[in-house]
Amino acid sequence: MTLARHRDGTILAFGAIAAVIAIAGALLQTERLGPNLLLAGVYLAGLAVGALFFTAVQTVTGATWSDSLRPIAATLPSTLPMATVLLLLVFLIHPETYSWTVEQHPGLRGVWLSRPFFIARSSLYLGLWMLSARLLTRPAASSRVAAGVLAVLALTGWLAASDWLMSLTPQWTSTIFSVYVFVGFVVSAVAAMLLTCIWVRVRNPTCRSVSEGQLRDLATMLLGFSCLWAYMWYCQYMLIWYTNQPHESTYYAVRTGADWRVLFFATVVLKWAVPFVLLLSRAGKRSLAVLAIAGGSTQLGHWLDLYVMIVPGVLPERPLPGLLELGLALGICAACAWVLREWLQVG
Repeated sequence: MTLARHRDGTILAFGAIAAVIAIAGALLQTERLGPNLLLAGVYLAGLAVGALFFTAVQTVTGATWSDSLRPIAATLPSTLPMATVLLLLVFLIHPETYSWTVEQHPGLRGVWLSRPFFIARSSLYLGLWMLSARLLTRPAASSRVAAGVLAVLALTGWLAASDWLMSLTPQWTSTIFSVYVFVGFVVSAVAAMLLTCIWVRVRNPTCRSVSEGQLRDLATMLLGFSCLWAYMWYCQYMLIWYTNQPHESTYYAVRTGADWRVLFFATVVLKWAVPFVLLLSRAGKRSLAVLAIAGGSTQLGHWLDLYVMIVPGVLPERPLPGLLELGLALGICAACAWVLREWLQVG
């Protein structure tokens, strides 16, 4: 009991420090609050979606190697209530984050991009994800239930990525964008599970719930999905660059300009190149330090990926993160530590 209180107090203190830093940053640069709240909300929601995908796939395929890892995946959707609060703050208090809230769009686009319908759809996505988490954590969860969850995740994940991220630039469209975002969510969730398992092994090297073989399997899965994400990144960028259509290339013209170019390509380095180099060999998969660096690089790259997706669409001339970004990033870490706190105390 004393250890648990100490652990919870440490996490809460870390969260309080993050909140103070974020508030200071928000007071200095209030115009950046909306995009950064959106980033934090999407990050936490995506972590939950990726974990639900992992659990559902393991259930549908009847995989047994991950039996002792599924409780970790089942814990990650606990970030959904926090994600819901952050996203509603954006939708209700900072609607100016989306340019279409102050512009008139004719026809069906105008109906789709209306605030009441937008908020209703977003609430439906989040509600279905919470329901999916409940269904998958039931002891009697069947492969049919898991298959239904996968179908729900595919549809709602596609729509949520289009609504929350692509509509920041409403004149821009990409048919591969939602798949790209969804794969990024899975990469983030697998990396979070890997980092948690590494912590468990460091705290208790003889722990039977996380074996060395399972760590290698998770690392292989992270490598695979990271490569899939990089493939999606390349396909979207290459096709838009090659065709050079004005209504498509504007999105990349901003992000590959002088202000954003370094951050834009740093995303690929952190989220794909570093894990690829470190995890390609067997020796890399057997080293806890190497696995931790690969997982940490992936998570940082995922945060930067969302930053480059969101902020240029709202503030195209303000690329460098500041106190607000630091505070909210630390807040995301505190939120993840809180939902995983039982695992962090193992040993």
